[in-house]
Amino acid sequence: MIIVPVVLFVCLIGVGIVIPLFPFFGQRVGASPEFITMLIAVFAFGQFLSSPFWGWLSDRIGRKPVLLISLLGSALSFVMLALADTLELLFLSRIVGGLMTGIAPVAFAVASDTSSLEGRAGAMARIGVSFSLGLIAGPVLGGALAGDDPATADYFLLGMVAAAMSLLAGLITLVFFTETLPKESRLALRVAQGASGRLLGDLLTMLRLPALRRITLINFCFAGALGIFDSTFALFANARIGSGPEEIGLLFAMLGVINAVLQGVAVSRIVPVLGEWGTVMLSVVLYGAGLIILGTADTKTWFIGSTVVLAVAFSIFIPTSNSLASKAAGDDKRGAALGVFQGASNLARSITPLFSGYAFARVSIETPFLLGSLLLLLPGWLAFGQVRAARRRSTAAP
Repeated sequence: MIIVPVVLFVCLIGVGIVIPLFPFFGQRVGASPEFITMLIAVFAFGQFLSSPFWGWLSDRIGRKPVLLISLLGSALSFVMLALADTLELLFLSRIVGGLMTGIAPVAFAVASDTSSLEGRAGAMARIGVSFSLGLIAGPVLGGALAGDDPATADYFLLGMVAAAMSLLAGLITLVFFTETLPKESRLALRVAQGASGRLLGDLLTMLRLPALRRITLINFCFAGALGIFDSTFALFANARIGSGPEEIGLLFAMLGVINAVLQGVAVSRIVPVLGEWGTVMLSVVLYGAGLIILGTADTKTWFIGSTVVLAVAFSIFIPTSNSLASKAAGDDKRGAALGVFQGASNLARSITPLFSGYAFARVSIETPFLLGSLLLLLPGWLAFGQVRAARRRSTAAP
């Protein structure tokens, strides 16, 4: 748990360079807003296809090999992105990037391997801090390298620096990371399942668990709203307040600072007071409110204020929901459970950009965010039901 946060931080610097500036990569090769958001959807769809596999595979062969494969694949995708001068190559780079993104479910599995049930949310929060710190440094570095004029930015340099960060993270993993899933546990799982394994069967078994199914559905809806934000925020900021790559990078860095502070300090204090389900409910309500405020913001102050609300909601949702997902399955299948959980998130983020770009370009620039807030009605209701159930249990207890 010392090395993995370092690996995540370095890797996420590369990711953070690309995420806020990706719409400008698309504009460089003549992509429309609809096509740009479709490319973001393709990346998330690749994650949806691969995340359950990476989590399942890490239960069988260990966390370290899967981390190394994922990081090398991510580096390759960034090189392809740097070289992309056509829509086809840009499309291919995003597919490869999505398929090779196995670091998130495996990192959360490592946190689960090394923590008790009581400390699980705090361990997940520490992983989240590493993500956030990388997403602070990455956008700042990317914005500085790109400047504030999309037409003059060196996109080849941006892609190659991102690739270098993934390679550096892979080197750190190779040299310093110690496997957290004992060989005996992996052997016992392979013996129980047979030599060939049962990927699809295991994943379907995971979804039969009511607790995992419930938090996965909530995560699906939340991630769908997040996908709308991710796919249209840069375009919206440019259209509404005239932000260029450098300012957008600074806005994302601000979000990262909030995420890091809250996940590092606040989550461990909020969860004991509200409980994990109460914290999830609060985050869902806040994210819906933030999207509404963002969509209706007509000044830079309101615009920035709404992004702060969204960052607060995201910061407390991610570690708490991952903690709930990790507790829904046995210790020998944490990777598979978290892979299913992350896969649902990625599926949602591959769907919503398909209509958010259309709504942005053809209806109004505010419409995507208002639609995103509607997606959070179901998870808010489900989380509220769990909070009420927990209160009934505590009242009935002697």
